[in-house]
Amino acid sequence: MRSALAHGLQSDADVVESAIDINPVSDRPGEQAWQMVLANIDCLDPPAVRAMVQRIRMLHPNASILCLLSDPACPSAAAAIEAGALDCLSDQIPWPLVRQKVHLIRDRWRLHEENRQLRSRFQPSESRSLPDSLADAVAECERATITAALAQCNHHRERTAKRLGISVRTLHYKMGRYSLH
Repeated sequence: MRSALAHGLQSDADVVESAIDINPVSDRPGEQAWQMVLANIDCLDPPAVRAMVQRIRMLHPNASILCLLSDPACPSAAAAIEAGALDCLSDQIPWPLVRQKVHLIRDRWRLHEENRQLRSRFQPSESRSLPDSLADAVAECERATITAALAQCNHHRERTAKRLGISVRTLHYKMGRYSLH
């Protein structure tokens, strides 16, 4: 079932790996954060399942973990959920429902990542001090937003102004104000 599931999800995931053991897959240096892990826990006893889920959690704390097994009522399923797995799916569940669950988890992960990036961008960090006034904070945010929009539009001012919802004249004024010419 594992290889069929991996093959079926090839179009839904950036990377699909199929492995008997988590260790060779998870120990690769430079690996990007995993969005989702589908773990086949059919032949594992509860302590081994618990250890595997905890290892995945340690290496990829934001990953959603789905466990696959033939009997969702077995003790391994309970151990997986206790260790932090999101859900256990039976191989008796129809394929469209499994795919739907995978899509929901992927979308939830993307929203979580976007939220995390926005929070880190707009919340003051320990190393960055607060601006002297609210006007300075607004100016800093406005400058960063205009700079990012200019980069996304290849410094085409009309497209940048349209993207920001302001006139070209206002964009020119703000670029001069923040020395962005």
